[in-house]
This record gives sequence, structure tokens and C-alpha cells, in this order.
Amino acid sequence: MIVGAGGLGLWCLQICRATFPKTTKIILADVSEGQLSVAKDLGCDDTVLWSRDEKESVLVERTKSKSLRKDGFNGIIDFVNTTVTFERGFNCLCKNGVMALVGLFGGGAKLSLPKTVFGSKQIRGVYTGRRQHLEELLAMMSKHQIVSPPIKFFRLEEVNDAYKLMDQGKMKGRGVIKFE
Repeated sequence: MIVGAGGLGLWCLQICRATFPKTTKIILADVSEGQLSVAKDLGCDDTVLWSRDEKESVLVERTKSKSLRKDGFNGIIDFVNTTVTFERGFNCLCKNGVMALVGLFGGGAKLSLPKTVFGSKQIRGVYTGRRQHLEELLAMMSKHQIVSPPIKFFRLEEVNDAYKLMDQGKMKGRGVIKFE
């Protein structure tokens, strides 16, 4: 499952679709119905709306029900990485599941150590790669004809507006500050 249907999450969706086995079910979770619609257009198998108004236990159970396994997801990549998305994602991991934390929104999280140990769950931070990784990524994107998610450009003086849209889950695709 991919958490966050912003620019990076939509890139990740397309890369997963191009490189994972065809039987892999790719689910995307986000707070924005509009972003989830874009994800469906880009090949996502299913989506789950993480409404800010719903009870946490309901959201976790609805999210886990989208998995091919009854006990949750084998892997989760969190491109948002807030306290809420981390804890919700962690609660959606199956036994032996792996969660990759990419986003930099920050915060802290409560973590059940026994649940982590008995569930053999893994958490990995992902920050950056090497130049070789970038070259391999670009070659793979060319080979599989992966297209850019929607990009909205902002002037420097609009940076606060861009951040507000992103924070509210209303940014369609990727926001880019353009220096003129």
C-alpha cells in the first residue's frame, strides 16, 4: 500500500505498476478524493479515503479489508509520514510486514513494542539514494514509458498557498516552486 497520493506517491504507483508482478494489488490511501481519482487513472487497483472525520478503528479495518491478506499489508510506503499516517499504516501491516517511511512532515508516534516484536514487523527510513540509483530509475522510467503526475507550478510569493493546498490534501499531483 502507498500512503499519500501527492507527486511522489503517484510516481511510486506507476513505478510499482511497471515493475511488480502483474498479480500485485496496489492500494493507495489519501485524505483527498480528487487525488485518489488521479491514482485510479494512473493504474491503482483500489483506493481508500482516509477521512479526517472517521473513527480510527473504522479506517484501519476498512484499509486492511483492501489487502489480499486478512491480517493487513505486506508492505507500506508512507510518503506523508505524520504521526497519524505512521500509526495508521503500522496498524495495517501484517505479520512480517515492512513499512518504509519516506515523507518528512514529521511528528512522533506511539509504538507498541510487543506488537512490533511478536508481529515481526520492520520499519525502515528512506531518505535518498546514490547517483547510480537515479540513473537506474531514469532508465526504467524510459523503458516503461512512465509519465509525470500532474504538476502545478507556483511563484515564490505563492509558496504559502502551495503549502496550504498540500496540507489540506488539495494539491493535484506535484507542486513545484518556479523561480523567475
